[in-house]
Amino acid sequence: MASLYRRPAGAGFGNGQAESARAKPLKRPSQRRAKFTVQAIYEAFVRIWQRGGAQAATTRAVALEAGCSVGTLYEYFPNKEALLSGYVRHTIEVLLDAHPERGDQPCRHPVGRPRASSREAQLRRSGARSAVL
Repeated sequence: MASLYRRPAGAGFGNGQAESARAKPLKRPSQRRAKFTVQAIYEAFVRIWQRGGAQAATTRAVALEAGCSVGTLYEYFPNKEALLSGYVRHTIEVLLDAHPERGDQPCRHPVGRPRASSREAQLRRSGARSAVL
């Protein structure tokens, strides 16, 4: 009889897959006023994070700072992790939009010679030669 009430494995709280799915924003704004609201939420989130750190950036505090209701914030972000994820995505999109010609090309920075191991560096400093070099 007890097996009837047992949850299947991976169901409910503490399930990593379910929690990672909740860390995504719920929807993306399409209308101008919705974009304005989400932008105000992001700006409030950053101000609170800079003032008081991650602990201070609660959804209630962000909504109050942004001048919107908690319900409006929850339409777009179900929790603080989703808000952070949405802000990171937004920032990346802004950076890519600022440099559209570089968004689809690989980085052309020269790659330096790999650093020598600490043992090789010690041998060089002491003047000894390594068989590896």
